[in-house]
Amino acid sequence: MTEQPSLTQHKDAQGQDLDFWSFIDFAVSRISRDIPTIDAETMRLVMGLRRATDTMFYDLHVLLTKDGTISSTGAMRILLILFAAGPCRVQDIANYAGMSRAAVSALCDTMEKQGVIRRTPSETDRRIVIVESTDAGRAAFEVFFQKHNARERQWLDVLSADEKRTLFSLLDKVMEPHRSDDTFSKKS
Repeated sequence: MTEQPSLTQHKDAQGQDLDFWSFIDFAVSRISRDIPTIDAETMRLVMGLRRATDTMFYDLHVLLTKDGTISSTGAMRILLILFAAGPCRVQDIANYAGMSRAAVSALCDTMEKQGVIRRTPSETDRRIVIVESTDAGRAAFEVFFQKHNARERQWLDVLSADEKRTLFSLLDKVMEPHRSDDTFSKKS
């Protein structure tokens, strides 16, 4: 019979129990100790970005689910694109949303049945499908997005306007070298 390993209650540097956020520093410290060649600051930043965005998006998803105005996060992304850009080809929506064309098409099936978008063949090339929001879709987006944006503000009100611009500028700097490779188009 195999002996079970003993479990240790893990603590942060101040002796507090670990949680979702404090685990980042714990993991970076332990892993960089055992694998000294890693870039600990990069690991900390990537883990932090991922956990922060996952937490924010989960919170926004809960808001979306409770509200019920829009059926899914994917539908929200499509309506946002159509609200901002107007009628679009399916492949453009997939590109702007970072989704596959198949996922966009499947969502559009549901959204068309719900009456929030309509699809029509292009007048110049019948192989191309144009997607546009209906009046009902536009109205649902406007109502929900105000709630959504209020929640976004709650998350980011801890930052000044300058800090928000700096954060976006830094994210843009990180993403810029990858815009020309296939990282953005892998989902299409």
